[in-house]
Amino acid sequence: MVSLLRLSPVLPFNLQNHFYGIADRKLREYVVATFFGIMPGTLVTVYVGAAGKAVSGDDGSTLKWGFFAVGLIATVVAVFGAKKAKAQLKEHGAGSEKSGDTTAQRA
Repeated sequence: MVSLLRLSPVLPFNLQNHFYGIADRKLREYVVATFFGIMPGTLVTVYVGAAGKAVSGDDGSTLKWGFFAVGLIATVVAVFGAKKAKAQLKEHGAGSEKSGDTTAQRA
């Protein structure tokens, strides 16, 4: 069960860890199952990173700087997008302390 849940990207690891702490599992079983459950995702991530490095080349090629620029732009867009989303949520009352009681008032 631990290996199958570790393979699933739906449930975050911190939540999984909480459930495993509650469950009656032996440490050895947990460690072995976690190792085999996490390794496929780790290997894919390492392979994609190595392939990206091989494509970009080791010198200061334009493709390497292009990847860097795309990553930097994506980061800036994500930061501004998160700020805008937070402002929109605040404007509509989500995330404020008083919004938690609105569902109880509707019922």
